[in-house]
Amino acid sequence: MLLQPPQPPPLLLQPPNAHLTGQIFIPAGVDQFATATASVAVLTHAQPQLHPQATHDASLFTADLSVSAAPSLGGASIPYLGQPTRSSGSQRVVQSRVVGAQLAEPPAPKKRKRHPVRAFFSFLVVASLLGGAGFTSWYFLINKKVAWAQDVAPLATFVEEATHSKFIEDVPVTTLSVPEYEVKLGIDVLARSYSDADGRFGTLRAVGLVTGVPEPSMVGHIAAVAMTAFYSSADKTIYRMDGRTPAFDLATLRALTVALVDQNLSWSKDLATLTDAQQVGIRAAVDGVGAEVVRAMFAKDPQLEALVAYEVQSRTAALGIAAEARPTYLTAVLGSYFFGAHTSPASKPDRLLADIVMPSSDAPMFDPSRSSSTAAVDVPPPNSGESPRTLGMQFWYLALLPRLGATDARAAALTWAGDSAVTTTIRGNACLAATIATLDAAGNSTMSSALQRWAQSLPISSSAVISNESGTLIRVSVCEPTEPSTQVTGPADATLLYSAPMREQDIGENLIRMGLPETQGSWSCAIAVLRTGGLANFVEGSTDPLQAEAMSNVLSYCKNA
Repeated sequence: MLLQPPQPPPLLLQPPNAHLTGQIFIPAGVDQFATATASVAVLTHAQPQLHPQATHDASLFTADLSVSAAPSLGGASIPYLGQPTRSSGSQRVVQSRVVGAQLAEPPAPKKRKRHPVRAFFSFLVVASLLGGAGFTSWYFLINKKVAWAQDVAPLATFVEEATHSKFIEDVPVTTLSVPEYEVKLGIDVLARSYSDADGRFGTLRAVGLVTGVPEPSMVGHIAAVAMTAFYSSADKTIYRMDGRTPAFDLATLRALTVALVDQNLSWSKDLATLTDAQQVGIRAAVDGVGAEVVRAMFAKDPQLEALVAYEVQSRTAALGIAAEARPTYLTAVLGSYFFGAHTSPASKPDRLLADIVMPSSDAPMFDPSRSSSTAAVDVPPPNSGESPRTLGMQFWYLALLPRLGATDARAAALTWAGDSAVTTTIRGNACLAATIATLDAAGNSTMSSALQRWAQSLPISSSAVISNESGTLIRVSVCEPTEPSTQVTGPADATLLYSAPMREQDIGENLIRMGLPETQGSWSCAIAVLRTGGLANFVEGSTDPLQAEAMSNVLSYCKNA
């Protein structure tokens, strides 16, 4: 209801004074008119503000919910003379003290004594009231806005408990039919798969990972076997496939977690401005939080993990989609979805969001031996083509994966330190020119050898050329083959780039509990020993004395690194 402004008061008519001869006229009953007061207040609602700020170890953002409320404006008492009309009645005459003279100046009002202490305490009282009003506004007007459907509410509550964070607002959850959902999911997956501005996927076609332009419905049909729900950062909505099973609910749990991280850290806000390598890295970090929440759910219900695994296997078999039949680029999205990634050492359960950083590339997410603050090498573009891209460690792992296998592809990818790539079209075929930087001369040898083997396995029309530019730079030139070919698929262990770091981090965490210093040198040393087979037979929680001795040796070797 709008507040109407007060109307100007009516004039109180008095009979005119005939003369100033020592008498004045006073209407009868004027002392019966009481003075009314009114006040005007302005109600303001507090709004939350999210301020990005760094916390702990170069954290990306932390949510700072600050609430400010404008105070109510208490209007001064306004005399109001609009009482019901009364008859003037008879008049009485009194003797005036001012006879035939000008009115005397009114006496000056007495100055009130100032009380600074009293004013200070008054200020504290008002500030306390305003602070309480601000909190009340936030609690009832903001916090209470978060509302969920009956089947989603328990999942959302569990996400908040597991992440030690709160949803700022509810997230739309839209249930779609199977065909509708598969198309929606396919579009989202392809957007995460090194897509080009023209939508032709020339970058993937040039290295032989895609034949033609993928159809969203086909991609979604394959991915939906495992991903029955996902969070779309484009419209801040969770989409889920129609159906209710434990696996379906677990997918909704992951999607809710990704949404909560977005609300608290705004990870998707500037996603389009990041390099390909950075986009892969931040998505892996966010999916890593989802993986930790799923772990917490499995710990709460020990039978759930086996139940979900059986359900996914049954759905896969029913649709006839084996793991090795998935397109290679799709295994990257699925690897991120199931495993995610963490900077090292791994995140603590009570500070999952605080440990998320904005990586300079995806390398620290897939190589636990690297510091999260390690920047990608600034590599000059391979030619004068437009819009050079930094594709990242995962891209070259995927390119090598179908031809070399997961183990060799990962060993080569771990030498990556930076790249610059340009996609062009030559006679209708997509071509890629790239310069790759490696960590050192030894890494250059490993990467160069892997790329040479890869190039030799490609069709002749690919015209693949690999050459060393300097001690750590490698030039790559390759084009989309013209020979008819089928969709390239990855091996069954295609997600090794995601799963291997988890094992390395778990072993490293055990070493830390045994006394390994949490320094970058000691940590990198321990990871290097693990990769050379120093703890090849490690079993979590084992009491085997041989394993204990091996771990003690690693600890002694890396303690002062």
